[in-house]
Amino acid sequence: MLESFVLDYTKYANEYSNGERNFSGLKESPLFRINDGEYLVFNWNFLSNKLYNGLLFDFYLRSTISQEFPTFLAFKKYISESVIEKFIFRKLIEQSFRKKQTKVIFDNLVISGMPDAYVRDNKYIFLFEIKDAFFSSSTMSSLSYSKIKETIDQKYNTEKKGTGQIVKQLKHLINSSYEENSFEKMNIKRRNIVVYPIIIYTDSLFNLP
Repeated sequence: MLESFVLDYTKYANEYSNGERNFSGLKESPLFRINDGEYLVFNWNFLSNKLYNGLLFDFYLRSTISQEFPTFLAFKKYISESVIEKFIFRKLIEQSFRKKQTKVIFDNLVISGMPDAYVRDNKYIFLFEIKDAFFSSSTMSSLSYSKIKETIDQKYNTEKKGTGQIVKQLKHLINSSYEENSFEKMNIKRRNIVVYPIIIYTDSLFNLP
């Protein structure tokens, strides 16, 4: 696997000699072979990304999985829903909130607008939305505030995604609950409820220092 990450510097020189490409070649091949079994890492972030998103892309290109998924985006959507959200994310939530009195409910597509995970610990409610979205390299290399903001808004700030979902969930909690019983039946005073809306994203480029 490491050998497949090694940079072919002759190919790189021919392909990237003109113009800036946002380190695309080094992202595709983040290792330089010094000798057998010994490598130089150009950038640890590039290697980390290659092991996650890059490896998924390479798997799609080099395997026969494309016979099941006509495009990489279709394959990525399947991985996001079946692996990231329904397996890894749910396991993390279950392990993070293990107290017996804590209520954990995951979106089963029955209740419209249900958060990806609803957690209640007495009067404290956590609303989780997980987004496995890419931050495009073209946006990052643009150095444009408006383009970066536009990308963030497209991924997380629409009526149907991210903050828009959270707003609808907060409005739902004003008069109802996501549990079988109302807050009143559970002897919880609605005015005392504290809500923590949380969006989890997987692409580190959405980070802020």
